[in-house]
Amino acid sequence: MQYREASIADFDAKIAECVSPIIKNKIMNTSENTLFAKKIMNFPGPSAVGRDFMLEKLLENKKSLEAVQKRSINLKIATKTTDRVARSVELTKKSIPEEHFTKLEQEGKIFAPYVLESNGKRYGYEPDAFHGGEDDILLADASVYQTLALKEKLGDALYSVAVVGSREYREKNIRDRIKSGKSSESEAEIQTRLNLGDAHVALLALMAKEPFHGLVDNDFHKAVDRFMSSKGKDHTARSFIKEFCGSDNVLQILENIIEKAIKAVDEFFVRGVEDHLPKGMEFDGSNLQRKLHSFFGNALKPAPLTA
Repeated sequence: MQYREASIADFDAKIAECVSPIIKNKIMNTSENTLFAKKIMNFPGPSAVGRDFMLEKLLENKKSLEAVQKRSINLKIATKTTDRVARSVELTKKSIPEEHFTKLEQEGKIFAPYVLESNGKRYGYEPDAFHGGEDDILLADASVYQTLALKEKLGDALYSVAVVGSREYREKNIRDRIKSGKSSESEAEIQTRLNLGDAHVALLALMAKEPFHGLVDNDFHKAVDRFMSSKGKDHTARSFIKEFCGSDNVLQILENIIEKAIKAVDEFFVRGVEDHLPKGMEFDGSNLQRKLHSFFGNALKPAPLTA
């Protein structure tokens, strides 16, 4: 299953048409002669770090975010399109039939498509997913595989915060969900998920230009180091990475990172005990809430008004 980057030439114009109101509109703060510097908040990360929970809490507690930012904020989900069967509750995704997804992709109307290893289904964004009004801040949970492509297309309109956790942190979350009856995975499935999660942590760390030693399997870390330092020419490292995570997507993105050499992730958030919410603990006033407010503050720092 191979990551595929959209190559339809006219898609740039389509995405620009939708994003231009976000970038170009003069979003005035009533007390300052300034513009919002960023308008799309992206939270990529591996599984089992609580990204869906974070987005849900942000939407539920919008008033506290507005109080901190001292401005009106309309949070809106940038919906991802997929050809997998719809679930009963979908916060961030829109399901369409496989033939419809194929048609949109062929017409260049699906941006940053990729195939998810765990289910073989396709995911991507339609241009209007990033169409926001003057007061909108779009929330996206783009895949690790989409983050670099989105940064290239959306530029400074996109602010990406990688949400990651150590292998031990992610494993504990997975096993806690199994114990609670919320999921069921075999031991082999857990290890496969953790290995792919290690790869996602490494990709995001490289995009953020941050170290990731201690967050992933040590042998995998060494293989990624060799692959990157050889600019993808270390075939032993390539084979190890492919066998470890079982993903052609990961190798493709590693090669893209080497080629692009840009910082695509703005902040690298390593989740841990200090921001974990035990059962019964309120989100309001928590360390996790303060951290999320900090990300918004950094993303929405006002830029000088230009003509």
